[in-house]
Amino acid sequence: QKLIASLIPMTSRDRIKAIRNQPRTMEEKRNLRKIVDKEKSKQTHRILQLNCCIQCLNSISRAYRRSKNSLSEILNSISLWQKTLKIIGGKFGTSVLSYFNFLRWLLKFNIFSFILNFGFIIIPQFTVAEKNTLQFTGLEFFTGVGYFRDTVMYYGFYTNSTIQHGNSGASYNMQLAYIFTIGACLTTCFFSLLFSMAKYFRNNFINPHIYSGGITKLIFCWDFTVTHEKAVKLKQKNLSTEIRENLSELPGGLT
Repeated sequence: QKLIASLIPMTSRDRIKAIRNQPRTMEEKRNLRKIVDKEKSKQTHRILQLNCCIQCLNSISRAYRRSKNSLSEILNSISLWQKTLKIIGGKFGTSVLSYFNFLRWLLKFNIFSFILNFGFIIIPQFTVAEKNTLQFTGLEFFTGVGYFRDTVMYYGFYTNSTIQHGNSGASYNMQLAYIFTIGACLTTCFFSLLFSMAKYFRNNFINPHIYSGGITKLIFCWDFTVTHEKAVKLKQKNLSTEIRENLSELPGGLT
């Protein structure tokens, strides 16, 4: 086995020469050559299979990166106030921009919270709500009482009992709905803040040389694909604002 293992990596010419120099009979040399050729073909077949698997994995990886980049571009294009936030960041810097990013995050979280509450709390209340007999006068918008007391807009209207339609219908426990809906909102908020903090920690402490906006990066990171006049001016303002922010953080400031 050691002899066969040593003969396999050799070239055909060296292998024939090594087998010929072996102190064996012609029949043994012929059998040895057949065994080596057979093992060599098996090894070549395994290498081809491995290369095929590697190529498939590389193709999948490239397709995943392309789809990820395409999805990122689509999300950026449909993101709320993306263009407006770029203008704010270019004119006033990242400190002011972070405030508006926080407001946008609050809006998204409120929309998510509204969808959960509307789907799991308000809609079940609509299904068992009785007809409102109070008269609507318009003062309810200022006082919050009167007609609104018997609608889903008034908190006291909601029930904490189990909703059931008919004797054999499916039941819906409102107490569990309150707990799980509020719990889902708080859990989503917690993990969103945790992810944001982890991303900030990675960008500023673990890999600051990759993600930091240092002066070197600002000077040598011009995007030559930007050709539109407004986009070029916005990019220039953004870079100049970031340079001023970085200089202001130095001990001597801008002086």
